[in-house]
Amino acid sequence: MENASAVGLAVSVGAHVKAVQRMVGHPNPMALGTYAGPLDEDVHDVADRLTRRSNLLRTTAETLASVTP
Repeated sequence: MENASAVGLAVSVGAHVKAVQRMVGHPNPMALGTYAGPLDEDVHDVADRLTRRSNLLRTTAETLASVTP
């Protein structure tokens, strides 16, 4: 349970998967699948952030296109 909490906290603050792997002593990042619960929530968060970024870029491109002669 302590590792699961540590993995969840580390991932939630944006830690790189390799850093988390080393932190909890797993030989490879695939072993982090043990903690899929905390990681699933973060996958949704990443997807939401990517969608927002994509929308911002599209809006910016449309704005630039409309003012460029």
